[in-house]
Amino acid sequence: MAKTPPFDAELGCPVSTGEILIPGQVWLDQDTLRWKLAGQSKQKVPGPAMLTEFASLYARSNHAILAFARTWGVLRMGGEPPKWLFPCCNLRPEGAEPLDAWRFYSSRAAAILRIAAALKEGKLGDLADWGVLLLRSPVEDDEDSRRAKLYGLAKVFAATGERPPMPLGAFPYFDIHARLLAQEVNMWLRFWRPSFYRLAPFYPAADICLEWSVTEQRFKTHMDHGGFLFPAIALQLMLAVAGAKSLYTCSGCGQPYIRTRRLPKPGCANYCDNCAARGEPSRQATRAYLKRRAEAKRLAAHGLSIAQIAAKLEAKPESVRRWLKGGH
Repeated sequence: MAKTPPFDAELGCPVSTGEILIPGQVWLDQDTLRWKLAGQSKQKVPGPAMLTEFASLYARSNHAILAFARTWGVLRMGGEPPKWLFPCCNLRPEGAEPLDAWRFYSSRAAAILRIAAALKEGKLGDLADWGVLLLRSPVEDDEDSRRAKLYGLAKVFAATGERPPMPLGAFPYFDIHARLLAQEVNMWLRFWRPSFYRLAPFYPAADICLEWSVTEQRFKTHMDHGGFLFPAIALQLMLAVAGAKSLYTCSGCGQPYIRTRRLPKPGCANYCDNCAARGEPSRQATRAYLKRRAEAKRLAAHGLSIAQIAAKLEAKPESVRRWLKGGH
């Protein structure tokens, strides 16, 4: 008789994720993304590139948002402004979503990733990124609202039934910022649930579920987000921030991304998959070389020796000699 494995035999194993429902029809109508489930709707498992691409949409074209929605699904915003700002409100078979709202959530995700990457290095992050998190919705995206919300984060957290963890003087600044970022990510996971805006008795959530596998004849766990895109993004945000060692800012486009390849050496340039595919590393290396060679010639014209130039540019003397002779 086969030995029965202990009930915790799979603790610590990866938990599979659910699938996103992608509408059969998705198209642009000026500054609005429209969709219908009718047609060739399909389901797709979230991939590692989904979050990185979503976080870049705020700076990209309308057609880039359309391409993303056709690949990964829609936010399914519902109601009238400002209620349409809430994802997962629309349980109907069709909908219309302002692209400004897409860019709002995209810029917020990008700010979270950049701040997490900064915290990983012991920094507090850019003030502009924290400013993005001060806004509750796109309709408040103006300077007057920013000034009026010096305590905007506290108000956002209060709306979810949470408060900043302690008075500002109780923790070092680093801990304060890290805790605030954690609460921001928690808001992504929770704020569109019924307890937040009380619009309906049920909305899907990114939760862990148990299912029986007929093919494998065993119980399995998986993350279920009801086929919705937004909770899948929220879940990936949580995992990305928790595992921030793989978060980097691309040296090419300047956007945050999750690095799945070998980690770069400290101080070295690193590139997202899109920039790497476009040959950006080679172009930037050429620009850096030409800049260093020009600087070497400038220093030589001012009478510095090869050894002095090498020390200033942190280069080998033989490299400096080649640069001054016009070689590589």
